[in-house]
Amino acid sequence: MNSSDDCLVKELEKEGMKLNSKRISLSNSNSLVNTPLDSSPPMQSYFEQQQQYHQQSNILTTPNINSFIPQISPFILGYAREDMSKDDELAIIPSYLMPLHPFASYQSLNILLQFFKVSTFYPDSLKNSNNSINLIVTSLNDLIDHKLSVTEQLTKVIIEFINQNRNTLSNLSLSIDDFVMLLFLVSEYYQTSIIEPSLANNTRSSLKKSSNSNFSNSSTKVSTLSYFEIIQNLINISTPITNFDEFQTIVLNNNNNNNNNNNNNNNNDNNNSTCNYLDLNVEFNKIKIDLEVIFKWIITFIGFKSSENNQSDKIYNKLESCLYRSYNYIRVASIVNVTLPNISFKSFLPLPHYIIQSNIYKHIKTSTINNNNNKNINNNNNNNNNNNNNNNNNNNNNNNNNNNNNNNNNNKTSPISSESPLALTTSSSVCSLLSSPRNHSNLFLSSLENDDESFSELVAVLNTGLFKDSPIQLENIEIITISEFNKRTKHTEQQQQQQSKTLQTKQNSSNSLLRYLSSNSFDDSSLLDDYQFDLYSNEELLLFYGYTILDEEEMSSIKFEIQVFKPINQLEQLFTDKDELQREIKLMKIKKSILDNHLGKQQQQLQKQQQQKTELNSSTIIHNSTSSFKKSQTNIIGSNNNINNNNEGYYLDYLSQENILGINLLELTRLSKLREAESYFYEDDQLSTMINLRNEMESLVYLSKEFRMILIKITKKLNQISNALNSNNKTNNDNNNNNNNNNNNSHKINNLLNEIEKYYKFHLSIIEQSLIQLSNLKNQFSKPTIKSVPFIKPTDEVYRRFENWLKAGGVQFPKLQIANFTDSTGRGVVTTKKVDENETVVMVPKKYLINVDVAKSHPILGPIFEELHLNDDTILFLFVIYEKGNPNSFWRPFYDTLPSYFTTSIHYSATELLELEGTNLFEETLHTKQQLNSFRDYLFPELSKQYPDIFPESQFSWENFLWARSLLDSRAIQLKIDGKIKSCLVPMADMINHHTNAQISERFFDQDNQCFKMISSCNIPANNQIFLHYGALQNWELALYYGFIIPNNIYDSLHIGYELEEEEEEEEEEEEEDDDKDDQDQDQLGDENQEKIKQYDEHGEEILSKREKKQLKEAKDRLLEKHNLVADSHFLRKDRIPSKNFACLRVILLTQKEFNPFIDIWNPINLRNESTVLQTLYQLGLSLLKNFSSTFIEDQHLLDSMNSTNNDQEIDNNNENDIDKLSLENENNNNNNNNNNNNNNNNNNNNNNNNNNNNNNNNNNKNNDEQIKKKQRNDSSGNDSGDNNDDENDSSSNSEIDLQSSEQMKMVLQYRIEQKQILVTTIEKVVQLMSDAGIQPPLSPESTYTDYENDDDDFDNQTFEEQSSSSEEYFSDTNEDENN
Repeated sequence: MNSSDDCLVKELEKEGMKLNSKRISLSNSNSLVNTPLDSSPPMQSYFEQQQQYHQQSNILTTPNINSFIPQISPFILGYAREDMSKDDELAIIPSYLMPLHPFASYQSLNILLQFFKVSTFYPDSLKNSNNSINLIVTSLNDLIDHKLSVTEQLTKVIIEFINQNRNTLSNLSLSIDDFVMLLFLVSEYYQTSIIEPSLANNTRSSLKKSSNSNFSNSSTKVSTLSYFEIIQNLINISTPITNFDEFQTIVLNNNNNNNNNNNNNNNNDNNNSTCNYLDLNVEFNKIKIDLEVIFKWIITFIGFKSSENNQSDKIYNKLESCLYRSYNYIRVASIVNVTLPNISFKSFLPLPHYIIQSNIYKHIKTSTINNNNNKNINNNNNNNNNNNNNNNNNNNNNNNNNNNNNNNNNNKTSPISSESPLALTTSSSVCSLLSSPRNHSNLFLSSLENDDESFSELVAVLNTGLFKDSPIQLENIEIITISEFNKRTKHTEQQQQQQSKTLQTKQNSSNSLLRYLSSNSFDDSSLLDDYQFDLYSNEELLLFYGYTILDEEEMSSIKFEIQVFKPINQLEQLFTDKDELQREIKLMKIKKSILDNHLGKQQQQLQKQQQQKTELNSSTIIHNSTSSFKKSQTNIIGSNNNINNNNEGYYLDYLSQENILGINLLELTRLSKLREAESYFYEDDQLSTMINLRNEMESLVYLSKEFRMILIKITKKLNQISNALNSNNKTNNDNNNNNNNNNNNSHKINNLLNEIEKYYKFHLSIIEQSLIQLSNLKNQFSKPTIKSVPFIKPTDEVYRRFENWLKAGGVQFPKLQIANFTDSTGRGVVTTKKVDENETVVMVPKKYLINVDVAKSHPILGPIFEELHLNDDTILFLFVIYEKGNPNSFWRPFYDTLPSYFTTSIHYSATELLELEGTNLFEETLHTKQQLNSFRDYLFPELSKQYPDIFPESQFSWENFLWARSLLDSRAIQLKIDGKIKSCLVPMADMINHHTNAQISERFFDQDNQCFKMISSCNIPANNQIFLHYGALQNWELALYYGFIIPNNIYDSLHIGYELEEEEEEEEEEEEEDDDKDDQDQDQLGDENQEKIKQYDEHGEEILSKREKKQLKEAKDRLLEKHNLVADSHFLRKDRIPSKNFACLRVILLTQKEFNPFIDIWNPINLRNESTVLQTLYQLGLSLLKNFSSTFIEDQHLLDSMNSTNNDQEIDNNNENDIDKLSLENENNNNNNNNNNNNNNNNNNNNNNNNNNNNNNNNNNKNNDEQIKKKQRNDSSGNDSGDNNDDENDSSSNSEIDLQSSEQMKMVLQYRIEQKQILVTTIEKVVQLMSDAGIQPPLSPESTYTDYENDDDDFDNQTFEEQSSSSEEYFSDTNEDENN
């Protein structure tokens, strides 16, 4: 012991405490603090000794070593000088030296009553009763009734506060008795040490003995200290909670505003990053918020009122410090079970506590547990009660004593889980109450009935045996009365005498081991069955004990919380549109279903592992704290209410050295980023591999971004800690002459700072490794795009003027260059220097973003828009068309780079559209054009009549409406600006092409810097084209919105539905009418004719009546809804048939006899049903193929022919021109021809390198648009070459129109080929499934399907790679020098 502890023990001994120093040694604290786990001799040593003994002895049955309860506290009192048995005496303690619970001691209760009677909680009815009792002499019964009434009201006030703040006490892990003890410690400290220090002697003078000894080298006596101050000196710990006032400004301040440019982006589903990283800071702030709620109530209870003066502030700070420290002490040290007559509770042991830094455990499951020791106590208590109570009371005592046993478990988990106040009172580990009809409404009956003088002295005993030199752990100590100690001693002596005769037969056994085993053998099977234990996290160790352990896998982890899905209440706040809300709710249900399925499989694996462990160990009580998908029990800071609602959808994962990306963090992130359109194609186990490329990149980028923010936060914390340590060290050096106490306190703070620094440094190392791993994954993802490509810098005046305009306005792209690529890509953007990961590659100021704000601020259009009250989309649409025809527009350099014509499907001719009839693209294109036409008819010619000079109908023509729609569809980006989502055209950013493995991961509006940014996801070398990922788009979406098609598009699908045909519905109605007539006839006919009414179909199935059909249909709809399915919307893909098709068809084709609402629809139900499902899919594929006007072979031949013709033209042009002739001088002389030659050269190079049909298609499309683009530039340049030039332009224009039509027809053919490939592969897969299932494959189609039969044969002889190109999946939406 150090000098301070020595003085304290001596002072306690002079106050009446008797320490059994012959058996226990209060070791020097320096030898214990910071002791490594492997050098401390506690439990493991005598476990091994016991096992060794049982291997040599067969006297007693061998117990299972794993059945011992793990260590639940790091506190020890010292070491055993000799072998000690259960119930051996450690010390005799006067009761006034330890804080007895107000539930057990009237002395403690009286302090609460004094404050309660003068508080605002005290009812007026009792105030009047108080006055009457004080004025007249009343009977003893009246006085007792008054005390009962007062304590009942006090109970009511306490229970009312707890009911109103269940979540608060649950978060703090405070039971009712913990809360009342906390209230008592603060109240007693306020009375004893603040209000009137002399009250200490007055209050406890009858119990305390006089003492003239000094305590801790000061004039302070234990008799004058409050219980809080005594405990503070006994429990020598320094934690963030006990030093909250210093550490919340040094380390634990809430740094939510990190310097991150990525904080403000347009991702609506991103969580607040400061809440995802559940570090020491987050845990402390949650505790602080909850303690503030309790503190406000307690200072109201004790009647403290703050005022604006220094003295009041000092008292307020002292009370707040007392509350924080008392809470910490209750959590860590109020674990000693105190058993008094008729009641037991947890309290403190008035001896110095020392810490051995080791792993400790907490209960994660609780139930009623009765061990032999507690049963003996209860029996003794019952025997005592029998003398004074009747049989009914005796039964009640038994029940109450059983409740006492719950306290012996040291369960600090709050029992506040029931909704009723009654259950809350009785289910808590408060204490056992004597039998009384009012014990549920009065928690203080025992303190009223007990005589404090009857337990003036208490005995601290062991509750388990110990070997010599074993540490005496705080959890192994129990405090009982002298009388109970004498009974146990007598009982132990008798038991030893009886067992000694048996043990004498074993001569070779160790006497000490025999004595230990004979006195400590007990049946703990019930305890093991009812309890599981979980390791304290490092955050909990730091917060409550002031140390951390980072050398073990289970402890060395970072908690990361992620919201996988939003609950319904959040969705209702985010989405006001009902249809959109329903879609989001459906997506949320799908995510939950996927997660439950994934979690279920993991649970099965864990159960198998646990079963294997159980076979090796009879009891497994240690719970792995790093289990995956552990639902978060933490609440978002600042919201104490509705915890369950706020936490729904949040899940925890753990990052460690062994699991750099967590156990399932990547899977959780993938699911959180799953979109509605992608959810249909999700298949089982994709969560563990990859859902799709878009989802994978977004998941990797999200985690990378979150970890970078955590890295910044940790770095800032470490800097704060380093500064605090340097400051403290400097202060210590300057104040070497100060007293030891100050130096000791400073040393404690520095020790804690060192522990916290170690904690954050370890987190830093994990995060750094995680970021490296994520960087590798992102580089691997973007590897297909990382290659040097040949390109030509455009020398057109248009691009030179455009770049100068961008730079003049502050647009930054220092490592990028607009380029024309010679590898069939066309126009795009290339890197001129190496781009680092997470580097801003494009930065566009807000003033260079074309959005509704710019349109509204236009000097001419702005007032008109304000007058017309148009919506934002209409305003932007009209502004774009107006500026296109404005030669003096500020945006002219940008407009000059835009194509004059888009190859989007809304520009297709009627003939080209008819070729798409029956496809998704056909329906969507017609729908879009109809909407656009209605939109124009709504505005014009009315606007032209009102404002003929501003909105001339010639400028706002149908062609310009198509152009504007394609421009906004292909280039507009949705950005969150000033809290609103706005559609924006972003110059320079729109030049970047599309690729499925894009290197640009983020594009967002930086609110802090008021600019648009694009961020790289990986390292990009110089001379590499950079790409964006436009989204997981199908070919019909790409053709409709961007004007290109991707061969072998991994996202492409064919939309189908399983609905009844109208003819079948009409037939049903007729059948239903016949059924109604039959029902009427049936009533008239006798039983003899009823059998004739039943009808059967050709398969022997009974034909159902109208009512039966309706009921079966409704049941099937419910079954489909249960699995988040609908019948009328499904998809087919080239690579697979989505499982939802089979599941839906299985339900639709179920007969009434087969139907079962609990049937597994994701696997074959029976042979008949599965055969029908496959036959239905087969016939559906054939019928959809028949809808096309041409066969697959015909389309392919025509496409090859068109590409061959274009190639011949390109070769002729290349013989006359050279790509090096592209210069500024040639631009003004026959620009159209030179541009055409240039593009043809590019196309020729591509064809020589890759003889690919699809690339040829894209090259021709690009050449066509480039020629149109050059014509627009010549028209805008103002060079008038006379009539000859006009004729040339007219000729060029006609040629361009022909090329446009050719390019569009090739896109039509390519799209039809892709759709037919989906159907053909579907048929092939169905046939294979039939063969695998032993089902007879269908015969060859009828003559009407002859063409497709031949088509299938041709298709079977070729692979997909031979049928269509396997070209790189990068595309541009610009139509200029691009291979679309």
